[in-house]
Amino acid sequence: MKLAASAHVNYAGSAIVLAMVAGGGTEQGIWSDHLIELFLMPALFIGIAGFSVSRLAFGAKILVAAIAALVVLQLLPMLTIVRFPQAAMLPAGLSFWSPAPGRSLEAGLFLFAVIGFGLFVARFNDEDQLRLYRFFMIGLTAQIGVAVVQLSYGSRVTGTGILPFEITSGLFANENHMSSLILMAVPLLGYRYLVRASMPWVFLLLSIGLFVVLFAIGSRAGTVIGPVLAVLVFFWLKARRVSIAAKMASTLASACVAGLVVWQFGLYADLGDELRGVVNATMMRAISDNFWLGTGIGTFRIVYPEYDSPQNIIHLYLNQAHNDYLQIVLETGVVGAALLASFAAVCTASMRRSLFAQTAFLATLAVCMHSLVDYPLRTFAIAIPFAWLCAVMLSTIGFGEHLPERRDNAMRTASGVKIRT
Repeated sequence: MKLAASAHVNYAGSAIVLAMVAGGGTEQGIWSDHLIELFLMPALFIGIAGFSVSRLAFGAKILVAAIAALVVLQLLPMLTIVRFPQAAMLPAGLSFWSPAPGRSLEAGLFLFAVIGFGLFVARFNDEDQLRLYRFFMIGLTAQIGVAVVQLSYGSRVTGTGILPFEITSGLFANENHMSSLILMAVPLLGYRYLVRASMPWVFLLLSIGLFVVLFAIGSRAGTVIGPVLAVLVFFWLKARRVSIAAKMASTLASACVAGLVVWQFGLYADLGDELRGVVNATMMRAISDNFWLGTGIGTFRIVYPEYDSPQNIIHLYLNQAHNDYLQIVLETGVVGAALLASFAAVCTASMRRSLFAQTAFLATLAVCMHSLVDYPLRTFAIAIPFAWLCAVMLSTIGFGEHLPERRDNAMRTASGVKIRT
């Protein structure tokens, strides 16, 4: 009985470790991502089957349903609508909503795997959600260990042949995604050593060690966000008598300061000899032409070259926009922009339910800040732990309170019928 009770935790934890170890690639359609998607299929089916009785807040359920509907819409046949220049080349008559259904299918499979895992974890009680912490730390230790070995050589060491992408930092194809993982870990370490065990000096030492790794791998955004985040985590978790409103105000101020600095770094950082500012300006032109309907999820690579000025073209294409928000709005239009705002509102409203939920809020906020100048959530190694933390934040319904049999029992008790237990 004890083994059965922990099987779901071990399965979910194994998914986190697998994603963190093998999910650092940035290309679509690689076999390691398909392996993770296959591993997550039971979580997806169980999560969808229990969607109506999950612990998610009502607003979160609406948000998840809207995201799923948006993905499905991409693959529905419809009359061709001209939304961007190359759409004119599509044949007249019925076509998919997305002009590139293959790319949209790949992006949709990725998104459904992440959402399904989040729905699965949202069925856990608070204690089981917290037990996934140790699996995250196993994955983090593996990543840090590989990164330290790489850095010990004194020059950039890459690995090929093990995974279907070139490993550049830790087990990631992109060193900036390694920094996103480290930033996500800072609040979680804070919860362990500031809340569960009053050992602030351990939190300080571990944070300094992580910041050294951030500096060594060359992540300017991570180096800026990291120290600000550590101070914010210490204040948030140790100042128990400070109101949530005051903590949110300090968080907003910290996010604005760090965001401005990161944005300035990002604008003048090269993307293969092409400045991010140039890319962002090009993205804004594309968004202005496609704001209402979007260009279809997963279509960035075919849309961006149509808007890139000839004098700015350095490469044939960029793999991603290096700004998740602009890319989401480009691909999904006004609906995507509304979903982003709704996600922020639902998380802010739900995270106050416990200190661990507040820790999850800070960890996800760090990744969202980094998404201003990169695309960390487009790798399973970041997206799956992110989904776990979102489930922690949004599981506002008490464990068991949502079950139909509990409601039936309550109605019988209220009507005077005695229930034998």
